[in-house]
Amino acid sequence: MYKIAICDDNLFFIKQLRAMLEEKIRLDGQIEIYEYHSGEQLLMEMDHFFDVIFMDVVLPKRDGMSIAEELYKMNPLILLIYCSGTILPTSEAFQVQPYRYLLKQEMNKSWSKNIDDILQEMKLRNQKILKVTYEKEEKWIHSDNLLYVMTERKYSQITFYEYEEKERKIKTITVGENIKEIEKKMDQETCYRVHRSVIVQFNHIVQIKNNIITMEDGQEIQISRMKAKKFHEKFSDYMGVKYRREK
Repeated sequence: MYKIAICDDNLFFIKQLRAMLEEKIRLDGQIEIYEYHSGEQLLMEMDHFFDVIFMDVVLPKRDGMSIAEELYKMNPLILLIYCSGTILPTSEAFQVQPYRYLLKQEMNKSWSKNIDDILQEMKLRNQKILKVTYEKEEKWIHSDNLLYVMTERKYSQITFYEYEEKERKIKTITVGENIKEIEKKMDQETCYRVHRSVIVQFNHIVQIKNNIITMEDGQEIQISRMKAKKFHEKFSDYMGVKYRREK
């Protein structure tokens, strides 16, 4: 289920944007739209993460830019769209990098194409995001930041990179989902289950020798004999695609 939030104190604008979104997604029952009239209300009532947030830059009490900074601390994977009547964005508006900066006065001209792009990007990003339950709350981990997943009895341990105060650190958490549940949610092109109890992310492999994988954090993982052939095929395909992209 995709979740979209609109945060604006102009009720007429919210109505217009909602109508435009609903027209675009009328055949898609996997999208929900939520409305907020202030940044404080959004922060107070945000009991789940949003895939997209349309945020007015000028809001009562606190501006949208300061609200966006708090939202990014809670979830740096948000697809943020600034909406404004200001013709040129200020440098402060990009302290938190938005995906789009849309002008309200151009809603009837350029917004249709922009919303198509936003919804497409939302779905592409969602394919790269692993959503798990950690300490009774939803946590999002981008596939590119994931190193590996290991089973721990009925639970799973996920090791990944996370940014804390702009510094990248390795973190391991224990979540309630088992490895089969996690495997279904993961990016199938960049991740593979090399053992009944271990999933690895190709991007953070530093060495493969004698069917033993060494990850960036030094963790060594044995590839099972039953999985070896398929793993090497998938990893070769991944490296071929990666090389072509980087050329």
